[in-house]
Order: sequence, then structure tokens, then C-alpha cells
Amino acid sequence: MKKIKDLASHALLMVKRELRSYFLLSVTIFLSFTFLLAFFLFSDSQIYNKYKEIFNVPPTIGVASNSFTINPMTGQIIERGMLQTTLKQNMLIEQLDKMENTQYFQYFSADAQTRYYSDEKNSVGIQMIFLPKEFPGFYTGSVNNFSYVEVIFGENRLNSPYEILIDELFYELLSLEQKSDFLSIILPLTDKEGDTELVEFKVVGIVSNGAGTDTITSESGHNSFYVSAYLSSDLISMYDMDHLEKKILINSEKIEEVILLGDDLNLPIASSYTLHMRANEEIRNRILLNGIAAVLLFTLLGINLYSSFNNVLKERRYEVGVKRALGAGGKDIIIQFFLEGMIVMMANVFTAIIVVINAAVAFKFIQKFFYYNQWIIYVSMQSIILFLVCVTFLSVFFSLVFAYQSTRVEIVKHLKSE
Repeated sequence: MKKIKDLASHALLMVKRELRSYFLLSVTIFLSFTFLLAFFLFSDSQIYNKYKEIFNVPPTIGVASNSFTINPMTGQIIERGMLQTTLKQNMLIEQLDKMENTQYFQYFSADAQTRYYSDEKNSVGIQMIFLPKEFPGFYTGSVNNFSYVEVIFGENRLNSPYEILIDELFYELLSLEQKSDFLSIILPLTDKEGDTELVEFKVVGIVSNGAGTDTITSESGHNSFYVSAYLSSDLISMYDMDHLEKKILINSEKIEEVILLGDDLNLPIASSYTLHMRANEEIRNRILLNGIAAVLLFTLLGINLYSSFNNVLKERRYEVGVKRALGAGGKDIIIQFFLEGMIVMMANVFTAIIVVINAAVAFKFIQKFFYYNQWIIYVSMQSIILFLVCVTFLSVFFSLVFAYQSTRVEIVKHLKSE
């Protein structure tokens, strides 16, 4: 043990003495490992952030809407007749009632542009969602996105047709005067005669940002806010709601059967299960891409390392010759050069990890403070394993090659040359 410790100390001393040679070698090692780790980290983070909202929703949610269908030839969303789809939705509900571990929730929604909360620089579009009196919280969704909506302040039920729940973004857009009153919201509705009137609603609660919540800023600096307001379904019989979109939100442990049932009815069902499958497929493709990149970099780095270690060894042939002439055994020389190689490799790997992590943190702050994006740093277990395999194999293999080559130095020839 003491001998190994002495050899390690001597190896570290030799690395310091040959710092210039090892520094040139380190440039190749550092850049290669930094690029490989950065590729894994930013690639995994990009795909994780792309699908983080989807994975926050269980793969059991589906939505059947009367506002869209999917062209089987092109996969594009197209419009279809409200009445025809509503009939098929009713047929779907009959089947859902017979399925175990399946719940569904119906709601109606309508879009409205209102100038009441808009000005020259900002415009507000409101998605009005008409709910039953009970509002325990539910998933809302569209073709490409699902989110959970829940009351975070106030009542979770609508006791009157003229009570309303608004989302967080809508609340934030209200002026201080309106917030201090916190009494009412005014929305445009069309009566049975076709006239639009402004109707006042009492705010009884705030819900988490959900359906329709978004903000778009144009190049001219104009802000378009899309918010949601939750109203009583009793209003449907009081006002003209023929243009309303009707959705059935489904939560089922047998969501695959529900999707097949929708296919049989020619009623497309957008589902979180389908989005999960697409996301997982892209993740698998990304893992394959990471593997290909690792193999290519592995090959290039191997060639560069072999050449770089050879250059270092050429500059130390005289040193090896002297040690052999003084009686140093081949085993001692192998251990020394192996330890030197491992010290250099590990130092560069550690430095590469520190640099990449700091770069990722800096990128996260840029996304947060300049683009208002909550970027999450993420590395998959597959990428970690792949990186560790590359690091371990390259470090051990080329340190051994370096050590073995040191024993092949022709002692007499290089002593004479000096």
C-alpha cells in the first residue's frame, strides 16, 4: 500500500513537472469531454422542457370535442359539423357509463374579445367555460396540450348564474382599483334576439391558469392576453349559445379502449396517452442520436488521445531510459505512467463537468430573466451511464496503452542519442 502511495505521489509530481506537455494533451481531452457532456445535458434538457407539461398529466386523460376532427390522410385538424359530432358525443357518453374506472366531465366554451379590459397596447381575449355548479377541479385539454385546473382561492362552486371564477392571469391583468373592489367582472354575451350586452358577474374565486391561458407579444410591442373565465352552465338556456364548443373530458384507466371507441364512432379523441407515446418515441430517438454522437466522438477522441500520448512519451524517452538503466522494473514504470494518465484524464473530466454545469446554470438564468422561461436542467440516466462508460473506458484504456508503450522504449538507443 505504501509503495502504491509513493508511486501515486511520484506520478502527481511528474505531471506537475511535465505540465506543458500534459497541458497540450489536456486541450484535446477537455474539449472532447466538454462537448460530449454538453451535448447530452442540453439535448436532454431541451426535450424534457418540451414535454414537462405533458408528463405532469397522467396518461389517462382524453377529450372529445365538437370543434375539430383529424383528416386520416394528412393528420391535420379540420372543422366538422357541430350537430353531427354532438350526436356522436352522446353515443360515446352511453358507452362511457358502462366502463369501469372511468369518469367524464362535460363543459361548453366560447371565445370572446372584450375591449372592457383592453387598451392601446394590450388586448384581452376571454375563453368563457360554462360549468355545472360543482367545480372540484378537473383536467382541461386540446389536441396538443392538457393541464389541471383547480380553485386556488375562494369558492369551488357556482351558486348563481351570475357568479364567476377567473384564472390567475386574468386576475393579474386587473387594475389595482379593480382588485381592491374584487366585486365583479363584465363580459359580453349575446341574447336570444342576437343583441350583444355587457353582463356583470360576481367573482367568487380564482383558479390556476388552465385552458386558453397564454400571452403573445407582437414585434410592435402589442400584447395579446388570452385568459379563461368559468361561468355557470345555467346561462346556456338564457343566452344564445349555438356557437359553443362542447367538450367531454374523460379520465379512464382504460384510455386506450376509449380511444378505440372514439375511432369506431368516427369521433377523434385527443388524449394525454397519445402525447405520452409521442414524447417517449422522440426521447427514444434522442437516446439513439446520443449514442451515435458518443460513438463518433469516442472514435475521434481515441485517435487524438493515441497520438497525443505518443507525443508526450517521445519527450520522455530519455527519462524512461535512465530509470531502466538505474534498475527500475517494467512493472514500476507501467504503474507510474498509468497513474499519470489517470490523473490527467480525471482532472480534465472533472473540469469539463464543472464548466458544463456552470454553462447550464448561466443558460437557465438567461432563459428566466430575458425570456421568462422556467428552464429545467435535466440529464437522463441513459446519458449519465453513456458518459460514464465513455469516460471510464477511455481513461483506463489509454492510460494502460500509455503505460505499456513506456516499457517499449529502446533504452540504449535513447541514452546514446542524449
